[in-house]
Amino acid sequence: MRENLLGKTTVIRPLEKADLKTIWHWWNNRELMAEVLAEDFSISLQELEEKYWPAWENPAPHGPFIYLICLNQKPIGEINHTLHKKEANLAEIHLKIAEPTLWGKGYGKDALTTYLDYLLKVEHIHRIHAKPGSHNRRMQSLCRKLGFTEIERVEIKEVMGKKYHDLQEITFELTQEKWEKRNPHSFRKKSPN
Repeated sequence: MRENLLGKTTVIRPLEKADLKTIWHWWNNRELMAEVLAEDFSISLQELEEKYWPAWENPAPHGPFIYLICLNQKPIGEINHTLHKKEANLAEIHLKIAEPTLWGKGYGKDALTTYLDYLLKVEHIHRIHAKPGSHNRRMQSLCRKLGFTEIERVEIKEVMGKKYHDLQEITFELTQEKWEKRNPHSFRKKSPN
């Protein structure tokens, strides 16, 4: 995706090297990273530039493909997907609204709706998976609102060396066919370049 995707309130745009400082700030925010069970994660800006940027700038055929979610031209989060290596036309998506003051205001729903429309109708992905943890109720709710179906729960015992009890990864799936039935007149638009 080279062009911006316009949602009703958000814009999804390609990540640029100048954005790495913003990503670095988000990835070192304990409150934000706790949402993905990585509150103890820490990375330097140099590590981000050396380890992650090359793969983001020139992704492998399966990804990751990472983009920024913007509100009034200001980055407020990230959205990305990877393509399944063994199964054709299956992608896994990840969404993060990185400004906690903006959680629950519909920006994640707008961005995810726009991105799903792009992946399913333009990239012709047939199935999309989202895998929130059982602690992430907002993402579970969003998946259900957008028509995803829960297909699997797997117990998580450890993440980044930290032990957990009563935690599950929930796999939600959305098919191209179901999306098109629910969204026959979607609002995907390209911004002029």
